Amino acid sequence: MGEYQRDLAIMRWAHPRLPMSDVEEQAIVNAWLQSARGDGEHSVLDAGCGFQNGLIVEYRGRFRAVGIDLDVHELQKNKDLDAKAAANCGAIPLRSNSVDLIFCRFVMEHMEDPGAAMREFFRVLKPGGAAVLTTVNVRNPAMWSVRFVPAWVRTAVRAASFGPELGKNAPTFYRANTEAQIRSLLEGEGFRIAACHYFPTFVWYFRFATPLMVLFAFTNRVLGTLGLTRLYGGILVEARKPAGN
Repeated sequence: MGEYQRDLAIMRWAHPRLPMSDVEEQAIVNAWLQSARGDGEHSVLDAGCGFQNGLIVEYRGRFRAVGIDLDVHELQKNKDLDAKAAANCGAIPLRSNSVDLIFCRFVMEHMEDPGAAMREFFRVLKPGGAAVLTTVNVRNPAMWSVRFVPAWVRTAVRAASFGPELGKNAPTFYRANTEAQIRSLLEGEGFRIAACHYFPTFVWYFRFATPLMVLFAFTNRVLGTLGLTRLYGGILVEARKPAGN
């Protein structure tokens, strides 16, 4: 058993119904593929792709993956993509109506102008395409405390749990990090919200200390039991571009 599977097993022991964003993402992609026209290869944009995605490789032969990121070094390390470009989500170097799906994983919190990004997402998506967006939820109590933690401490915690590749913290602005803000931005550009899910995030940040990991997993279990899932640390939104656009 690898480290990831071991840690996941521990989390699920503390929280048997622990929601996982990648599981929800894959369910969205599978449902989209079932409803998509044609059986050929589709195109996916990984916006703010970093050095890996993982989910994309599950669909080799079904998607042509294009990634954009501001960090050229991260782009160079990414082996999940068929094409890549150093670019901002607010100025995507792709034709209008050219991609079927967009992934944007934990990037929205780093956007100075998320409205410009949502406008670009709508432009490059084909009619009937979907954007699958995950970001942190500022309604989560831990998010408020994180703001008072020095950057070097956050970097050390991330590096201890995820490795040096994910240790560095990019600047954060939190301008689209509630469900209401995200809905407003997307619907303002013409998107239709197909689904919104909440999921825990901070459990994974404590992989370096199993007791803390168990504590945070159990805390999220309590939130779920009390019906307070809207206080989970992450938000996952599926937004569709209407077929008539």
